[in-house]
Amino acid sequence: MSTKVAVVIPTYKEELDEFEKISLAQVRKVLGKYPLIFAVPEGKNFSFFETGDLVAQFPPQFFQSTKTYNQLMMLPQFYEPFLEFDYILIYQLDAFVFYDALEFFCGLGYDYIGAPVPYHSWYTCAEKRIPRVGNGGFSLRKVRTCHKLLTECVAFPKWQFFLDNFFEDAFFGLCGVRDDVKFNTAPFLVALCFAVDYFPDRFLRRVGNKIPFGCHDWPNCSADAYVELFRRAGYDLSPLRAKMGNKDYDLAFPLSMEGVAIKRLIRGINHGQSVLQYLPTKKFASVRVVRNLEVMKILAGMIQEDYPFTDKIFFYDKEEGLKIVRDMTRENLPHLLFTTYYDEPLIKQIEARGLIYGEHVISFRREYLNHCEKIFHNLGK
Repeated sequence: MSTKVAVVIPTYKEELDEFEKISLAQVRKVLGKYPLIFAVPEGKNFSFFETGDLVAQFPPQFFQSTKTYNQLMMLPQFYEPFLEFDYILIYQLDAFVFYDALEFFCGLGYDYIGAPVPYHSWYTCAEKRIPRVGNGGFSLRKVRTCHKLLTECVAFPKWQFFLDNFFEDAFFGLCGVRDDVKFNTAPFLVALCFAVDYFPDRFLRRVGNKIPFGCHDWPNCSADAYVELFRRAGYDLSPLRAKMGNKDYDLAFPLSMEGVAIKRLIRGINHGQSVLQYLPTKKFASVRVVRNLEVMKILAGMIQEDYPFTDKIFFYDKEEGLKIVRDMTRENLPHLLFTTYYDEPLIKQIEARGLIYGEHVISFRREYLNHCEKIFHNLGK
């Protein structure tokens, strides 16, 4: 019995940029024999639709930000229009497909396959097995299994933490390594043959530099490596090279160093060390938290120490963190901002409003990493 599979293309843009046009033209060329279904906000018109394209419409509020998109992808209702299919390939318009291996990967029977993610992306999230598979921007999903998993998670309060605080692909990756969840993600090497995302040159060496089925975020990552990968596949990206980015390399070192620092703190907390030695928390009346998993572990230690402000902890993502800062005045301060990756835009917003960093607001990441830098510097003397 043949597998029914469709390609689902989430987008909200009525007009595409040049990279997105390349991605869309390629999926039409390589996977055009499969149903192409655009997942789009209700009420919008798109100039790039063609005869035969299918459309699945969703409420526009789910296309406002990265957070709302992830919320949509973790709703069982997202998968309901696709229940007639065995599998869907999620193909965001920063993805690229090199050749048609869709039926082959469907035939492997996994519930989820996506490009492997770097180890440092998970450095404190998992206690035992690290969920390396995988990125959701170019990912194959067994429709009924994903729908069933999300339906069950919504019904049980203990899962709300994961639904609220994970990106959707990280959620599926974590489900794939949990003993209490029946969800079968592809092994690391299978995922490498399926797709690459960050560091394509490093990852593909693990599989003999074979060209994968597809890739994700190629306009923004490892520009030279992607130019070479595309060249081997018969595509010339050299005219676009100057517009491509290297965000994976830009992020790798600071994230790995941050991982070392955060692990030090978590080990200290686990051995009864107080967080107060790193932060002048007594100055601050309440806590605002920009959501991040490392911070959650730290806060867990603080709650065990019974700090007086632990009943005022709130979880936010980057966009909500910026909104909090925009709403701050001297009258509703002081606040304590915990954050990891996004402290710089928050601090700039604070200073633009005449608020003083260190007096009105403080960043956990900045203070703790400064503390660790002093330790490492002293060790080097």
